[in-house]
Amino acid sequence: MVQPPPPELAQSPVVVDALIAEALAAAAAAGIRGRAVTPFLLARLDDLSGGDVVRTNIALVRNNAQLAARLAVAEVALAEADRPMGG
Repeated sequence: MVQPPPPELAQSPVVVDALIAEALAAAAAAGIRGRAVTPFLLARLDDLSGGDVVRTNIALVRNNAQLAARLAVAEVALAEADRPMGG
């Protein structure tokens, strides 16, 4: 199951792709490699987007946690409904 970000925080894939390309180019130009790439890219995307990428990702994590909680509650309800009475 895939859940999109909240509509009010969703960003244009074209814009995000351009930001990623720019951040990757900056990493390459700075000689950033290995494990250092991910934190560099995240910081660069935050900077380039004025914080929009981070706000969208935080909202997506929150929505995913809420969805997971609803699914867990539904799973428990189904398990309880399938359980024999008195046992």
